Amino acid sequence: MARKRKPRRDEHHVVPNKEIGGWDVKINNAGRKTLHATKKSVAVRKARVLSRRNKTELVIHDSHGRIETSNSHDVVRCHKPGPKPKKHSKKRR
Repeated sequence: MARKRKPRRDEHHVVPNKEIGGWDVKINNAGRKTLHATKKSVAVRKARVLSRRNKTELVIHDSHGRIETSNSHDVVRCHKPGPKPKKHSKKRR
């Protein structure tokens, strides 16, 4: 019986750009970069927004290309409270 492969999750990666300097945000399944920033902090902030919007994993690399941190945005961790229930008003007679 053939072994089933796990479905590959999309991931956003913040990686250093060795050609022109700065930092790139890439998607693991795409061959090109999504965006470029000169500072790592700006690239991480923009990548975090993209990752939350697309519900993907965010992988941040250091200046040597090694994985530094990883954040999962595909699982909802907190429960947002819904609208408050309406109070029933007592009818006066």
